[in-house]
Formats: sequence, C-alpha cells, structure tokens
Amino acid sequence: MGTYVWHIVKNLVELVPDHEFKLFFSGWSVNLADNSRLQALARYKNVKLVHWRWPNKFYHGLAWLGLAPRLDKIVGGVDGWFAPNLHFLPLSKNIPLILTVHDLSFALFPEFLSWRRRMWHRAVCSRKLFQRAKHLIAVSQTTKHDLEQVYKISPDKITVIYPGVPEAVTASPTETNINLLDLPKRYILLLATLEPRKNVLASLVAFQHFCALHKASDLHLVVVGSAGWKSKKILQAIQTTPRAHYLGYVTAAQKAAILQQAIGLLYPSIYEGFGFPPLEALQYGVPVIASHVGALPEVLQNAVYYINPYSVAEISAALHEFDVNTALRAQLTQAGQAVIKNYAWQKSARQILEIFSQI
Repeated sequence: MGTYVWHIVKNLVELVPDHEFKLFFSGWSVNLADNSRLQALARYKNVKLVHWRWPNKFYHGLAWLGLAPRLDKIVGGVDGWFAPNLHFLPLSKNIPLILTVHDLSFALFPEFLSWRRRMWHRAVCSRKLFQRAKHLIAVSQTTKHDLEQVYKISPDKITVIYPGVPEAVTASPTETNINLLDLPKRYILLLATLEPRKNVLASLVAFQHFCALHKASDLHLVVVGSAGWKSKKILQAIQTTPRAHYLGYVTAAQKAAILQQAIGLLYPSIYEGFGFPPLEALQYGVPVIASHVGALPEVLQNAVYYINPYSVAEISAALHEFDVNTALRAQLTQAGQAVIKNYAWQKSARQILEIFSQI
C-alpha cells in the first residue's frame, strides 16, 4: 500500500503544479523527521501536509460512532477527497469521494483474515463506503468485476486504472552482498507475508515433494517476508523442510539483491487483486511461477509459468521445470520485459487526474 500511495501522490503533484494537494495523515506517534517520503513530498510548493495528532484508535472509534470531525474540515476545506485505500472516511455530504479499491479478499475469503481484521472491515462498512463514493478506481478488471458482483456497483461508477511497476532499488555494496545473509548458490525465492492467503504452507509441502522426487537437485527454497497471522505452523514447516531458509523481513535493497540472484520467484497466492511482487521480479529479469487465480493472469499475461495453487503436484512440477529448463526461464524473462511496459506510474496518475476533472 505504501508503494501505491507514494508513487501515485508523487506523480499527481508533479503533473499539475497549479493544483493544491492537502495530504492528510494521522497518528500520535508519526514523526515527520523519521519519514523520508513525507519529507520529500513536503518540498513541493503545491503540497500542504496536515498531520492530525489524535491517536488513530480513538479517532476510528469516534468515526464508527459518527462523532468524528469531518476530514475535509480538519484540512481546511477541499474540492474533493481521494482515498487510496479503504479506511474510516468521515466527510461532509457535499464532498465527492474518489476511492481506490485494491481487492475484495476480505469479502471473498474472510477465512484468511484474523478476527481483528474482520472486525475492522465490518466497522469501516465497506458497502456503505462504496455506495457513498462518487467514483471508484479498481486496480484491475478482476477487482472491478468483484465490485459489480459482490456489491452490485454499477460498472459506470468504476474505472480500472492499473498501478505502475515498483521502482528498481539501487543498493550499496554491503546491502547487495547476499553472502552476508548466508544464502545458497541456487534457489527459488518465495516472497510473501507468512499468512494463509499467501499459500506458503502448501508451497513448502510441494518443495518437500520436489526434493523427494529429485534427490540430485541442488535447488533450495528461500522464504522472505514478515511473519503474519497464523504464521506459527508455517515457521515450523520451514524449520523442518530440508534446504528451506527463512530470512524474515529484509530491507528493500536486500530484497532486490536476493530477488535478482534467484533463478525464479514462486508466488502461489490464493487470491490477488493485482500482484506487485511478480512484476518486481519481471522488472529484474527474474522468471516467475504464479497462481492462475484472481488478477494475476490479467496482469502478468503470458510472462509467467502458471500453477493451480491448490495442487501440490503442480507446484512441485513447476519447481522441477525451473530447476532444469533454462530455455523456459529465458523465454519467460523475455516475455516479462514486454509485459512490464504496460504499467507506468505517471500513466496511472494521469488517468486518476482525468477522474478528478470529471468529478
């Protein structure tokens, strides 16, 4: 989410320097001095930062009760409000709301959310928020279709605007020295938060299956990502899986280095409304194995090797193909370079500005 907000906002303020942007952020502990992105945005002459210092939980509670101050009043008045994600959005009735919807996993797969996250989505009242919005921006045709089917939103109220590709990261020699991370020579990278929706547990079973069938292989599996909800069993499975390695959370520069030296990326998610990590991999010339679900086939087109995320056998077979078939990996890498050209942040920002103008 931070990637989306940063790139969209930065391009918006640069494209129309004669328009004023009031950027609202809240929270008692937020410190401008510690946030390089907020500092960078503050340097634009057409940007005004508005920091509401109330504790977020307190403000959200008031918003849920209908007692919170209107956001447009807090920032001193606006012509319209752009929300880059679902949130508590108490606004005056005359203020048009443009809202980006990234996916509907919370509605389609509630079993993949913790009790706390389910309660948060219920408190936000997504259905009312979608109805209240003047216009919705969907990050894929898949998300637009889901909005139409699940919430009965008119297609005329939804515009599909694809995000861009996360920017390449330049790192220092120390950060790019993955030998310091004690990584194996040949590995597939699994990049995901350790939670049920990302399907890490099934991937570990598939890797065990692959290792049992192909004992001569020297391929390892490296897992990178924060430990999320229901991650205990996943962490235990990593520890008991031969040639599997868990690095936890890494910096953006370390992630780029680890990704670029992998023979491929495994992305076996159960559902995605868009899918940033596979595009990151394609940008670095790394071939991808991805689930044939959600928006992934729409976004990645013919540039990846697709698998059924519910089939351990298919995931295992895909790992074998990437292990031995260098021609396939090269073909996918070449196809990926054509696909990433479809996604550019400035193009996304221009399309959002058109929505602003229409509203």
